[in-house]
Amino acid sequence: SQANGWEAEFSLQRPIAGMTAAASYAFVDHQVVTNISTSQQFQPGQPLLRRPKHSGGVRASWVHGRASLSFNARLVGQRHDNSFLSLRTVPTAARPATLTTDITVNPGYAVIGLGFDLRLHPAVALFVRADNLADEVYENALGYRALPRALVAGARVQFGARR
Repeated sequence: SQANGWEAEFSLQRPIAGMTAAASYAFVDHQVVTNISTSQQFQPGQPLLRRPKHSGGVRASWVHGRASLSFNARLVGQRHDNSFLSLRTVPTAARPATLTTDITVNPGYAVIGLGFDLRLHPAVALFVRADNLADEVYENALGYRALPRALVAGARVQFGARR
């Protein structure tokens, strides 16, 4: 296989008024170059499976005293995947004969999360986190649905921590 592209990342690592942030983006153009397989998914010129051409993310956090608030978003573009359904292709001028294939496109998605932490003691913190806040329905790999919206709450306790 061959992959060409670029990645960019911006990060505010030193807090400004308690705020840190980071953003990233990747563009990767990829394809099969040569193979020894007869499978259509590994033919020269085909894109690599489950690898988006576009992806990125954003995360930010704000800390004020003993409390912190965090936000994150993950964006993944469409990507080719194997459907395992033996789909038939539609004839075109470039490929007039129909072929049976398992290759299909898995749509892109965006997932958002929020979190809140409150440090009660140097060794004890309470937290609440919301994952997939918009309840986005997506599949990282075709046939395997990702988790729906979730709310998680709890406490973190450090044992043996120096105070």
